[in-house]
Amino acid sequence: MQALTIHQPWASAIIAGPKRVENRTWHPRRFGLRPPFVLAIHAAKRKPLWCDIANVYHAWPALPDDLPLGAVLGYVRVDSAVPMTEAHRVDPWAVGPFLWKISRVWALPHEHLIYRRGQQAFWFMTGEEASRLILLSKEVGAAPRPGLFNQECMAEPHWPGRNGCDCKRCRGGD
Repeated sequence: MQALTIHQPWASAIIAGPKRVENRTWHPRRFGLRPPFVLAIHAAKRKPLWCDIANVYHAWPALPDDLPLGAVLGYVRVDSAVPMTEAHRVDPWAVGPFLWKISRVWALPHEHLIYRRGQQAFWFMTGEEASRLILLSKEVGAAPRPGLFNQECMAEPHWPGRNGCDCKRCRGGD
């Protein structure tokens, strides 16, 4: 299975949080991948910068304090990769220039994270690591999660005050 190393807190925002788009300067075709494809998400060993944590916390207040470093956190299904100019919806996570749209996420339980060294661009996990990842991961977001999907207005992902939403939650209730 191919993997991609992403700095924290962005890696955790993809696996455990509301981030459903990955921003890259290159299209996956550059490395021979055409969407849809499955990709393991590896958190880089570098400690997160305080400014990155502040930016992510603004969009994801449930950001955990203990972000794992140097570990495979789970895997995702990437359905499309489009230039920012072709994006149809405003997404606070989308900055481009290419947006990789993520439709499904599988997370490893914290006690089963796969600690290993990552690298730039795509890299391959061993067969044993990939098997362990698939067997131990659980799908995230199969059921609506608070903050991501508002059942009253059915806007997904749900960003209060956006898209003219006037549900009780967006008006300040709940």
